[in-house]
Amino acid sequence: QTGSVSMAAAWGTSWNFTAGQAVANLVFEVHPAITGQVHFPVTLADAEVAPFNADGPSTPLALPGQVVRFSRSYADWALATLGNAAADPNADPDGDGMRNGLEFAASTDPSDAQSRLQTSAAVMTADGYKLRWFAAYGVSYKVRWSSDLSTWTDLSGPQTGTGAEAEVVDPAPPVGGRFYRVEILEP
Repeated sequence: QTGSVSMAAAWGTSWNFTAGQAVANLVFEVHPAITGQVHFPVTLADAEVAPFNADGPSTPLALPGQVVRFSRSYADWALATLGNAAADPNADPDGDGMRNGLEFAASTDPSDAQSRLQTSAAVMTADGYKLRWFAAYGVSYKVRWSSDLSTWTDLSGPQTGTGAEAEVVDPAPPVGGRFYRVEILEP
């Protein structure tokens, strides 16, 4: 899920381009082995891009060195993963308890019941109470805790998934215990 794409464009003085007009549209798809990717950061180097939306998602005007977050719409994701851009966001085709809309937000595979946002470890260790989950690449998460399931407090600040397991430790959980949840943050 790393790499680079290089492109160069040049034109003579006879070509008239309005400031901010797109010269090229670069569209590519990320196909990870485990989950369906819907958001990913891209760092631009020695380039200036302008909004353009002929074949795929557009991106805001960016300058060299800026990191731009490319995103797909639900319809783009549904077409790529379910073969139907109008797939019902409330349907659960793999029966894993996560509706399509949630699978889209979590960047999980709606056709694989094993691909869902879930903790892989929740255990007490010498360092505190440890939570682990698979953090999809480019998806932002926050861990929160509650003692009553109605008032929630941040345990960790936002962290962006790298396509590997993420871990958060509550260093001082109370003797009576706490409830924990991993939240997906809006892009």
